[in-house]
Amino acid sequence: ASDGSKPTTAFGEETVHWLRTVLHERSERDGRPRVSMLFSDGERRDVYGRLLGHASLLDGTDLSLLLVEQGKSPYY
Repeated sequence: ASDGSKPTTAFGEETVHWLRTVLHERSERDGRPRVSMLFSDGERRDVYGRLLGHASLLDGTDLSLLLVEQGKSPYY
């Protein structure tokens, strides 16, 4: 989904669908995905207002690393 700051792309929509599937497959018994956010001691938002942190599933899977490993996000 786009917030209007950038155009929505087919690859972005495909990645959103993929992530929803991953979260659904690894959700708790009540069907709700459980994601943990880890924040540094510094700022929680960047100059554009985006939330800065590391998201992981409760089993320890790092979502950023998973996106890169699956070719859904470039590594910079």
